[in-house]
Amino acid sequence: MGLDLYLFLSPRTGILAMPSLNPSQPEPHYLEYCVRSALAVGELSPAVESHIKRIVVDGNLTPRDRTLLDILRDAIQDGCVRRIQ
Repeated sequence: MGLDLYLFLSPRTGILAMPSLNPSQPEPHYLEYCVRSALAVGELSPAVESHIKRIVVDGNLTPRDRTLLDILRDAIQDGCVRRIQ
């Protein structure tokens, strides 16, 4: 079973594919994808940030999930990833 995709346009890098919120996929998959995407393009969209916050609020974070969140948080603080409006 493949991932459902939606596309969004990044001003610097062009079109990026993001998985849709497919309940058949485990949440950690999306967390890692969201963090890797933000690091790769240097941007965190409001939609992706909202999705990450939802995953955190839902709880059940693994040590790996917490590490991914720490990496993203550090990248934002260091200016490597910027929040876009």
